Amino acid sequence: MTFSVRSDLLPSWTRIELPTPAIPFWRDEADGQRRHVHELLVGATDADRHRLEQEHAAAIATIAAAAMDAWRTGDHGEARRLAHAAARLSEEIVGFWPISSQTVERS
Repeated sequence: MTFSVRSDLLPSWTRIELPTPAIPFWRDEADGQRRHVHELLVGATDADRHRLEQEHAAAIATIAAAAMDAWRTGDHGEARRLAHAAARLSEEIVGFWPISSQTVERS
């Protein structure tokens, strides 16, 4: 699912893909750049903020359910990948995993 977001860090309308079990993080539709949930929330209207928070929670639940399905069917590697992704999205709520943790500058 994709929707448009505008925030203080994304001042023009930006199409954002929601996290899914296949790609378990927020990302820019145009270039696939990973986005932190707070990049999308900062300065958002109350209505947009509420919708985004609900979508974030639903994505975590969907990914966690997929992890349980994978575990049940014996795909333990996939279960661990998805469980970690759901946990990471949960931790974003309190500010963990800022964008700076996702890029490494090479000298």
